Amino acid sequence: MKREQDPSSPEPGQPVPDHTQRIVRALGRVLAAKQTYLADHAAAVARRVLALDDTLGLFRGERAWLAIAGRVHDIGLVAISDLVVLKPDTLSDQERHLITAHPVAGYHILGELAIPELVCEAVLYHHERLDGSGYPQGLIGPEIPLASRLVAVADVFEAMVAERPWRKALPVSEALAELTAMAGSRIEPRMVEALVDRVREDQSKKRQT
Repeated sequence: MKREQDPSSPEPGQPVPDHTQRIVRALGRVLAAKQTYLADHAAAVARRVLALDDTLGLFRGERAWLAIAGRVHDIGLVAISDLVVLKPDTLSDQERHLITAHPVAGYHILGELAIPELVCEAVLYHHERLDGSGYPQGLIGPEIPLASRLVAVADVFEAMVAERPWRKALPVSEALAELTAMAGSRIEPRMVEALVDRVREDQSKKRQT
């Protein structure tokens, strides 16, 4: 899926314009109005992708946009009923179809707001997996944009360690073990390694204080 780049969209290497920052804050308020946990999760993913890039150095001139991708990665969920988003039971096929469509909805929402394609693609493909088991397009390995792979790792970890209305949070140690088990088959192994190292380093610093 590829849309024509809006000529008014800033380039990813440029500073984030004030009007774009206002748009992102407004989108954050929209998420918070739908469900507080969505806004909290978005902020956590934004922090995590920046922490990962501190280690990996993949987006040196685009870090502000990378953080925005983290903040808006789930914006497409605003198009889906809370009865589906918050359902504690197994989703029906129709409900699952709605959920798996949220990256596409987010992509189209952002496409109307003069947001760089780097961010839009990160949102569109953040549920793709290296083995092709993800959605919405079942991309494989290098077909998945780098920013999407980074957001995916941050998203998976932060989702596991946060409480949801329908489940308890996983202990960090269990979340790291699950993340490591996915590395290479579903999510980017070097990004998982960077996240695991950073989390353990942060835990070690906390124990020393």
